[in-house]
Amino acid sequence: MARKRQLPREARLLVQALDSQGCGHAEYGGSKVRIWGALPGETAEVRVIRRRRNRLEAVAETVAGAHEYRVRARCAYAQHCGGCALQHLASGAQRDLKRARLRELFKDADVPTPDRWLDDLAGPSEGYRRKARLGVRSVPGKGGALVGFRERGSARVADVQTCRILAHPIGALLGVFRRTIDRLSVAGAIPQLEIAVGDDDAVVVVRHLEPLSAADVGILREVGHVHGVRFWSQAGGPDTVCPFDP
Repeated sequence: MARKRQLPREARLLVQALDSQGCGHAEYGGSKVRIWGALPGETAEVRVIRRRRNRLEAVAETVAGAHEYRVRARCAYAQHCGGCALQHLASGAQRDLKRARLRELFKDADVPTPDRWLDDLAGPSEGYRRKARLGVRSVPGKGGALVGFRERGSARVADVQTCRILAHPIGALLGVFRRTIDRLSVAGAIPQLEIAVGDDDAVVVVRHLEPLSAADVGILREVGHVHGVRFWSQAGGPDTVCPFDP
């Protein structure tokens, strides 16, 4: 059996398809390569970020022969933040991709596809995400706490200050959350924030591995009052989630 060629850390690959998660697919020496930021038909200069037995993951650094629906990502963090996968693809083309994926799911389930498809329902392209789990990590070398989605292909938290896809007011408050966590006595024991935004309220659930002090609770109440959000506590599993002010 022929031995698979090892993909170097940097390579030039032709993207053949796009998967349901927004990754381009290519092959190298018998190995499958998933490429973030690349579209079908493009030739991408890639940087490998993760190696697995049967699959490699990479990030497109540059592309040649740009896809007809490629657009410039409006987010300054899109190249490394894992919160979004398709900011470089026009909104209409994204819906086409999702519609095609839905047809595939019908086929895979051996379910007859509908005779008629209704027109797409589409909302705003920004500020639409009302629920999310954000990673938190204390990194003194980067000025303290980081709050955001994970980097692509990594467990590291992306170094971001704002998020264009998170609903108001959360998207503009990541920098505020970073500074707030730095003020807490248990800053190094907070692994995540979970956010939920309704029509009239926004809640931020603080997961903490050590008890919050009375001063910590006071800080969170104060920041929440100033910025129009409510902080809740989570000391353990989901059954420990509770508001500071019932």
